[in-house]
Amino acid sequence: MLVILLKIRVILSQIGSVLGSKEDNIERIEEILKKYAKKDEYTLVLFPELYLTGYNIKELVYKLAEEVPGDSTRKIQEILSEYPNTIVAVGMPERGEFPRGVIYNSYVFISKEGVDGVFRKRHLPTFGVFDEYRYFKPGTVALPDLIELNGFRIGAQICYDTFFPEVCRSLALIGADLIAIPSAAPIVSKPLWPYLLRARAIENTVYIAYVNTVGYQDGLEFFGESMLLDPIGKPIAVGKSFEEDIIVAEIDFHSIIRAREIRPVQKDIDYGDILMLKDAYDFHFF
Repeated sequence: MLVILLKIRVILSQIGSVLGSKEDNIERIEEILKKYAKKDEYTLVLFPELYLTGYNIKELVYKLAEEVPGDSTRKIQEILSEYPNTIVAVGMPERGEFPRGVIYNSYVFISKEGVDGVFRKRHLPTFGVFDEYRYFKPGTVALPDLIELNGFRIGAQICYDTFFPEVCRSLALIGADLIAIPSAAPIVSKPLWPYLLRARAIENTVYIAYVNTVGYQDGLEFFGESMLLDPIGKPIAVGKSFEEDIIVAEIDFHSIIRAREIRPVQKDIDYGDILMLKDAYDFHFF
């Protein structure tokens, strides 16, 4: 029964960014770690989408994007030298090595050992107030490696990816226990997220950790309401609306095991479901 006793602390850092200032934003990371992280407990600290630079940086992305690992990830790694059991995940514009110079909207997991993993946004909204495809390349189709923390397997997808259940399902099928969803969701999207997040948790029986930014960036307002949900879609903790908030909660394996007893979707998904989706895709596009 040891597996049920394994647990981690999850910290959702629902804070705004100083637009264009990586130094100020890294300083906030250090402040939050000093206030909320515990050196003797396994802790996952999540920051919003493109937190490192701010979301609405437009043409500044070409100046602010960095390789991974790079100067900013190394600074965060240095801060984490005092927190041996903590992983920080931060959104940032990542300048890829191949093809050289291409920029991705990425979510980077960092520990005292360095970069543990990188997840690149697959779906880039370019409608309404969004213009991401102008600046970023979609992440590749290849499955990323999951991050591990005290036995928990952790994956990530970024904001608009959540509207495509195949992304979350893929992470669940390779063994994710928790899926982090960093976001920069403005108020126009506010009514949709509670339904989306509950659906992704229920249909995959995984923890969902959604962390949204808050405040104004270049006239665009973000609403917060970050949320940690258990594997049957029940909110464990919800952040404030339109205010900065730090949400701290503890999770363990018991809820995952119980959810998969009462709703065995992980057992019952069939390869035929995948083939049916492929056939429908081929019919639609070809």
